[in-house]
Amino acid sequence: HTGNQVDQLFSIVASELKSEIKTVEELFMKIRNAPITPKAEVEHMHFIWDWKAFIIPFFSDKMLANHSHYHSFQVRRDGGGQISLRAKKYPQNTKWSPPEGIKLVKDIVSYDPVEVSPFRTEDLNLEKVMSDLRNKYFPLVSENERKHVELSWDRLCTTLTKLPNRHLPKMKLAEMVKQETDPGSVPQPDYVALHKELDPPALRGE
Repeated sequence: HTGNQVDQLFSIVASELKSEIKTVEELFMKIRNAPITPKAEVEHMHFIWDWKAFIIPFFSDKMLANHSHYHSFQVRRDGGGQISLRAKKYPQNTKWSPPEGIKLVKDIVSYDPVEVSPFRTEDLNLEKVMSDLRNKYFPLVSENERKHVELSWDRLCTTLTKLPNRHLPKMKLAEMVKQETDPGSVPQPDYVALHKELDPPALRGE
């Protein structure tokens, strides 16, 4: 993972979203039309898997430390099957640290299918949201747009209400898309700037 290019892309998308957006469809179009390369592909994500709740019991006993000082991370399965973390301060640096890696998870992990995260749709108080929209927001929309905007919000509300009762698939790690091992090109380093900076504190863990 490297954050440089990703942060820049999200900054551009955020600027595009500062204008008034009335419907989910308009939101999608704004993201699709943002001046970024490659062009964004947008789709509804109605649920996520609860990876956090699944993996926390399997983390190694010694807490990871000093990782906030690094910007690039590599997580890989070593020859003995151990899942290890290595880091470097910038993508331009050539050496990963520490060479032996930091152990992330315990030796025995049962990678059972991961459940869907709780929806907590009741926390959204959708009835009040829709009531406020009808009484405070919809009257401000022009007659030509109002029906379209109301339908869009009604569809979203209906979808959110029905989601907890749907039979949703679990996440099977063996079926996940494998990550590319080649990180691609990165900007050339500014050697003067890099050499002036102090080395980050050593990554600590098990």
